[in-house]
Amino acid sequence: MKRIREQYGPSAIGALDQDHHNWGIVGYRFGSYFRFFNTIGFTEILHNPDSWEGWHWGAPHAYGFYWRLGMSEQNDLLEDALKNSDVIVYWAIDPDTLCAGYCGMESNIWWQWLKESGKKQIFIDPFCNYTASIMADKWIPVRPGTDGALALAIAYVWIKENTYDKDYIAKRTIGFEEFKDYVTGKKDGTPKTPQWADEITGIPARTIEALARNGVQKERCSSVAV
Repeated sequence: MKRIREQYGPSAIGALDQDHHNWGIVGYRFGSYFRFFNTIGFTEILHNPDSWEGWHWGAPHAYGFYWRLGMSEQNDLLEDALKNSDVIVYWAIDPDTLCAGYCGMESNIWWQWLKESGKKQIFIDPFCNYTASIMADKWIPVRPGTDGALALAIAYVWIKENTYDKDYIAKRTIGFEEFKDYVTGKKDGTPKTPQWADEITGIPARTIEALARNGVQKERCSSVAV
């Protein structure tokens, strides 16, 4: 760094603090970062607005309200789940591992409340993650990269059995008829049935059907084979 400064000047030295600048010593934006680089002279490199700038300032314009940095409160989601659900599906999420993330991810005790309330908790994840190993009524190990096929097969059951939320579809979505034609095979000749998804995802068709009907049989995570 001294050589580059002497030969090319301080503008040849660029420094970039990491996005959330909350950890470390030299890299900590409000620690010794500026003191260190100001000592030798440098060009500060500003990264793109990829985090707080969009979360804190941009999101309210997109969502239409200013609430918890543009995000709805997790507390409200928990209350809603406790009051109005019978089955909770965690798709590719491990809350115990992510409990220290932004937005104050739910405390571990919340999952215990859900379990004690008798609400069924289903985990879809290739890995029997740390929350699932304790809290799961059912662990569904999906083959990595095939989640889309699983979602299509679930939609197929809903459409064929006429159990999807028609009011929500009518008021909150566009393009449903085209999607429906694709799922049922009218568009490409391939119905996205649970049997079709079975071979792709590695999840038995009967499990996919039960998941779509919210009737997954209680089974310990440790007894399910990948």
